[in-house]
Amino acid sequence: MVFALRFPSFDPIEYLVTAKFGKVLASKSDGLEIQLSPERMARKGGLTKQKLEEAAAYRRELASKSEEELSGLVSAEKLQQQFIAKIQAEAKEKSHSFNKPAAFANIRTYSYWVKAAYWNIDEATALFLGRNPERVKLKWLDSLRLVSTFAGEFLALHELMSRAVHMKQLGHQNSPGHVVAWVQRNRIEIPLELTAEIEAHGIQVADWKTCYDLAESKVDKLAEELQGAREANINGIKDHTEFISRYQNDHRAICDAYEQKAKEREAMIAELQETISGLAKSSSGKEFSPDGREQKTLLKLGSGLFTATIPRMR
Repeated sequence: MVFALRFPSFDPIEYLVTAKFGKVLASKSDGLEIQLSPERMARKGGLTKQKLEEAAAYRRELASKSEEELSGLVSAEKLQQQFIAKIQAEAKEKSHSFNKPAAFANIRTYSYWVKAAYWNIDEATALFLGRNPERVKLKWLDSLRLVSTFAGEFLALHELMSRAVHMKQLGHQNSPGHVVAWVQRNRIEIPLELTAEIEAHGIQVADWKTCYDLAESKVDKLAEELQGAREANINGIKDHTEFISRYQNDHRAICDAYEQKAKEREAMIAELQETISGLAKSSSGKEFSPDGREQKTLLKLGSGLFTATIPRMR
């Protein structure tokens, strides 16, 4: 056998009557009248006879309205209930001891705690949320997780820090600078007054991860500079090598040209010597003038021929 679950439908009239007069413990015959007598209804629902009559009159008034009008009244009533619930929740939140003025941290509180050698997780959580660690304790807040906004924030931050302790990013006890560096690295906002007191006290804000990141950044920068210097040296050596190579090639070309000219000169000298020798033989047996004009003319001819045919070496 299959049983079908039937959920009660929303009755806007009943909702509005209940919102205005409270729960009326009676059924109605035609939606306009209350079945039980006013005296009996007063005993069951805690309402006076007058209130029961007002509730019945209000029910009849609502029954005469259109669905659109009822929908508008229901929406307005729900907004009113939400506003009242918010006001009540805020009042309840303010009533907790950790939200009293004495529980809030001030400059004197921060000035005192930044001088402490270490903070435990509970103390750090309270300070980061603007509370005096002596006025806020973890054991007071655990049972209020679902009913207090501050308790939820405290426990959530405490949970993050506890996990950081488990992963050895934090210790159970940390220096102020160490734990402040952790919250800053995780982009968790903390009171500006606390940050100002830490700076005024000259505390170095750094944890091992921050120090590691800074050192790694410096190493990367130095490595980049070293790579740039290495590339510059390599390019310089390459340019110098190319210059030496060009110089050697030019020098070799000059030497080759000199050798070629020397060979050409030697060939010309040999040719001139042969020409002079031929001239000497052709002139043998001939008579020359006493002053040697013929010999001088022959030497001038050979010297001129030598000068004309052999270029000067540079």
